Amino acid sequence: MNPRLSITVLLITGLSCGRRDSPSAGLSTGPWHATFVLDSASTLHPPPAQRAVDGEITLDDSTGTHRIDFTPMLGHSLPSQLSWRQTADSLAMRLGPGGSDDGTLLISGVYAADSVTGSWMESAYCCGASGHFVLRRRHAA
Repeated sequence: MNPRLSITVLLITGLSCGRRDSPSAGLSTGPWHATFVLDSASTLHPPPAQRAVDGEITLDDSTGTHRIDFTPMLGHSLPSQLSWRQTADSLAMRLGPGGSDDGTLLISGVYAADSVTGSWMESAYCCGASGHFVLRRRHAA
């Protein structure tokens, strides 16, 4: 089986299984500053205008929203909804509505204190992209 497909199936299964650990057990809900960096993109598309984008992700109980314009990096935008779950020290997140080939971003990372670092992969029928990310907890001013 294609390794990329295996990761996609595992992340989608994990996010849709309904079991979610309590967010209060480690990862904080609320606003997070997000930076996504492109490491690999298809050569079938024009080169990206930017190799990094940033914005804000807001986590609720098991869902949330993002305010990130992915167009300069991916060539298209993503719907603002997201779903997420955590385990002991890791985070799995899906930006977009779901499905296996619709341009959804599948995100996997490890958190410590007020940050999460990891990798992301665009779930697409062809020509997807991948990279790494950092989330940093926003504190009240």
